[in-house]
Formats: sequence, C-alpha cells, structure tokens
Amino acid sequence: MLRRVKRHSSEFSILQTLNGDETRNDPWNPAPNLLYTAERGDDVVLCFERLFDCDDPPLQTVSNVIDYIRQALEVSKPVARGETHPSVDPATSPPQAHP
Repeated sequence: MLRRVKRHSSEFSILQTLNGDETRNDPWNPAPNLLYTAERGDDVVLCFERLFDCDDPPLQTVSNVIDYIRQALEVSKPVARGETHPSVDPATSPPQAHP
C-alpha cells in the first residue's frame, strides 16, 4: 500500500516512531509495517506491507466482488496519477484532530 504525506506531518513522525526497531517488535504495536520511504520535495511516499490478502476472507457474493472492484478502482486511480482522493481537498478540509 502506498500513501503520500507531508515530510513534517505528525502522521509521518508517529509512523517513524512506531516502526523503530524496539517498537516494531512489540506485539501490541497496531501500526502497519513500514517497508520503505521515498522523499521528494516536501512530500514523503510511504510503502506499507499489505495488511491481508484481498481474498481473505473470500468474497461470497457477486455484490461483494462488485463492491471490492469499485473500491479498488476508486483508490488506485488517484494514487496512480499522484493525486489526492477527490473527496479530500487540502485547501478546504478542516485540520484533523489526532488523539
């Protein structure tokens, strides 16, 4: 999975901390495994380990398959072009509160 974040964002700092050597091996650490980071300008592209296979649990109905394909296309299209999701406009979105 790929995700683009700002280099100086709290999300990037937290993910780096949770993927440090000591913290990564903690069984209570819920963070996804960060495989690689690539920096470009003020952005960082994060490459995460896949959390689970797309067919586990198996898709049981045609409706499940159609829903999966719709969601996969919705996410992969903006990522492939290097854009943010159309529903997220950084200029108009309110700041997110992180616990």
